[in-house]
Amino acid sequence: LPAGTVLDPNEIRHEGLHFIWPWDKLYIYSVRLQSSTQKFNAISKDGVFVTAEITIRYQLRFDSVAVLHQFVGPQYLNTVLIPEVGSVARAVIAGYSAEEVYSTDRPAIQKGIAEDSRTSIEKRLGDLFQSSASIQETPANFADLLPQAIQIVDTPVLTIDLPTAIVTAINEKIEQFYKIKEYQFRALREAEESKRKQIEANGIAAFQKTVAEGISP
Repeated sequence: LPAGTVLDPNEIRHEGLHFIWPWDKLYIYSVRLQSSTQKFNAISKDGVFVTAEITIRYQLRFDSVAVLHQFVGPQYLNTVLIPEVGSVARAVIAGYSAEEVYSTDRPAIQKGIAEDSRTSIEKRLGDLFQSSASIQETPANFADLLPQAIQIVDTPVLTIDLPTAIVTAINEKIEQFYKIKEYQFRALREAEESKRKQIEANGIAAFQKTVAEGISP
């Protein structure tokens, strides 16, 4: 088109049959829920190498697709989405120890990656908008659309892999923890049993004393 990329959402082609002029080029963007599974390397708080497999589930906003196309393009997944989520994942994982990453705090890590990714992507897209790059009359009207173009739904953490030696040590520590709990329970049970036997013995002694007092020589 003489004006370049169509930015007005009212002029974007919807689903269905459309006539396209030979000198125009049509780009198709899906606004359905999409996902991409990636592996990211990170370092935990205590210096352990971690590999996290994360699924990024996202959607494009229909009214923002044209602005996204002009300033980012069809390769938005590889140029913006994956790098930003990877950077956020590394930062979030760096705040936890290897044991926390492996066993106790995975839900918190998953939540942190999703929330921080939304903020990071919104800021990154906002920085990419350049009003002077468009030859249309009112490009500034679309500046607010670009930061909202990619909506992160969630980022499920599928697996977190640590070195074998670290995993073995963590599992042994967890095993010892539950063994201690078992010993404590046994000790408590034996103490309660001892109290029960003492009460029973006191009862028998009291009974015998009562009976003995009522019998003559």
